[in-house]
Amino acid sequence: MQFSNERQLSITQEKIETLRRLTSELAELEKKQVSKMVIDLGLKKILLKDQRELNALSRFSLTSIFTFILGIRAKKFKEKKQKVLAAKLDVETSQQALNLIDQRVKEIQHKISSMADIDDKYKQLLKEKEHYLFEHNISISLEIHSILEKISTIKIEWEQVSETIKITDIVLAKIRKLQPILNGAENWAIYDMFGDGGVSKGVKYSKIDGAKKLIAQIQTYLTTLVNECKHIGIDYIVKKDITIKRFSKFIDIVYDGLVTGSDIKRKITKSKKNIKELEEDIFRIRRDLLHNKNKLEMDKIAYEHKYEALLCDSV
Repeated sequence: MQFSNERQLSITQEKIETLRRLTSELAELEKKQVSKMVIDLGLKKILLKDQRELNALSRFSLTSIFTFILGIRAKKFKEKKQKVLAAKLDVETSQQALNLIDQRVKEIQHKISSMADIDDKYKQLLKEKEHYLFEHNISISLEIHSILEKISTIKIEWEQVSETIKITDIVLAKIRKLQPILNGAENWAIYDMFGDGGVSKGVKYSKIDGAKKLIAQIQTYLTTLVNECKHIGIDYIVKKDITIKRFSKFIDIVYDGLVTGSDIKRKITKSKKNIKELEEDIFRIRRDLLHNKNKLEMDKIAYEHKYEALLCDSV
């Protein structure tokens, strides 16, 4: 007994392969489109600059009359005109290339939109074939079950890595928010060293207090980040933690008035250095997490293709 929708599955599989090729081509074209747009913008800026310089040479002034008498202006005008013409040609060529890419992108988007329901249809047929094989082919059904379990495990790991990446983004955002506050506190500490200490002390303490709150938040997220990294099998220890306890003691000393402005500046400068090193560590962790995420995505696709091939080739 053969699967009743075998022919339909075969036809749909071919359409899916076409859809995937088109999707892949579209992704590459969109990358190329962005790159070409950047180049095109640069070429237009060059043309605008050359055109302005040519217009400047075209206007008569004492300088232009003097250079004209010496024959310099005519030579410069000719050279600049050639540059403008060359720049115009570059812009036109770039625009033509962009237009061709835009045209192809629209063609592919139209084809993809006409196949909007094919993916759902394919999944449904695969599921029907899967049920058929579970009933009629025990050996194949066990292999299918094993592949599905692996895909499920990869999806869970992918979600965990994605959530961990979100934590790194939160930490980096808070670090970016913290850096100007520390800069401001440092600047006011310098002013306090040479000023009368009135307004500067109030502003300085306000900024230090704001920094303290942010540092406490960062430390909490760092603890979560390290735990999540261990949970997904990446045993990271963030070397440059910002030691909130030490910073708290420093804050207490500042408010007790037992240190000088230069001491405060030195401690803030050290904190800035620690924060910068922490930021580099988080970037490194995020990079490795993204690498893991991409690998999991590739593994998932490989198993999905294996699952599809097993279903489509089995009878």
